Amino acid sequence: MVRKYLPIRTTELAQAFTKQKQARREYLKSRAVTNSKRYNALCRRVKKIGQVACTKEWRRVCENLYPFSDPRVACQFIQSVSDRGNAWNLS
Repeated sequence: MVRKYLPIRTTELAQAFTKQKQARREYLKSRAVTNSKRYNALCRRVKKIGQVACTKEWRRVCENLYPFSDPRVACQFIQSVSDRGNAWNLS
């Protein structure tokens, strides 16, 4: 299954991503433990910031959606914007 790419870019995410790229270059030059720990920590930070940005965008898009008013339409909407496909069960 292919994930849908949602380009959500914030300044905080861009800065964290730049730091992550620099840490990766340092880690590839010398594979020291400190460089590895720093790179892994920055990877976790970028992932978390990205998840928070996606959650904020999701809430902004779905703020007026009440899924129990018409479950079929809500389920179709959720399937169209998520990568889970038929994993949702709103009954």
